[in-house]
Amino acid sequence: MSLRALALELYDLEKRVDQLTRALAQAAPEQHATIELKLLRTRAERDRLRAVLQAKKDEPSATPQYNLRWLCQKAGSSR
Repeated sequence: MSLRALALELYDLEKRVDQLTRALAQAAPEQHATIELKLLRTRAERDRLRAVLQAKKDEPSATPQYNLRWLCQKAGSSR
């Protein structure tokens, strides 16, 4: 999946978390358990996707120049 597609999906999940948070605040007490469960699952998926996106961003590129810069950063070099 491309970075753009991951970012768009993450954005949608962020909006869904916001919607569920607002819905939980306004919900009747008997609906809290259902909404909380949806909110927990959505947050978990958002956090998982955020980690995937971060890992994708940290991957070295196919370009040798970038790979050298990435290796130097990982090694602690100032190059």
